[in-house]
Amino acid sequence: MSNGTYQRTLIEACNIAGDESVLAIYLHQSPQKVVGWLVGDDPIPVEVFLQAADMVSLTPHSHIENAELFLKQIRKRHGL
Repeated sequence: MSNGTYQRTLIEACNIAGDESVLAIYLHQSPQKVVGWLVGDDPIPVEVFLQAADMVSLTPHSHIENAELFLKQIRKRHGL
């Protein structure tokens, strides 16, 4: 799968979690690492993608209408 698929899945999981800090707890990762994956600065490990895909697949009706706006908000919170 492309990194775009990984990133979109992680963004959906972040939306479900509520924010990147809660997603980081779920993934057992630092918030900084999760932000790097969300904004596309770092490649998303397969294991992380699979955890995010599980979260998304188990949550009915999850969808972000504007992923770019969502990412812009994350970047702003982290000064990126």
